[in-house]
Amino acid sequence: VNTNYHGSLLNMAATNRVPGRVGQAMWFDGVNDYIAITNTLSLAVTNAITVDAWAWADSLDEASLWRALLT
Repeated sequence: VNTNYHGSLLNMAATNRVPGRVGQAMWFDGVNDYIAITNTLSLAVTNAITVDAWAWADSLDEASLWRALLT
């Protein structure tokens, strides 16, 4: 596992960290918060991958929830 890639918090503060299942997690307000990771050749996907996320929703709007998680 390469841990050299750290994202930039956009529209949120470092204080948005909350206790997670393992270590810490980030709290997103559901409006415009996101973490951006710089595009670099070493992160280029060349084969099939699996994307995994642990998410907790205070309310569930099924029409938009999955699009918001995987944008």
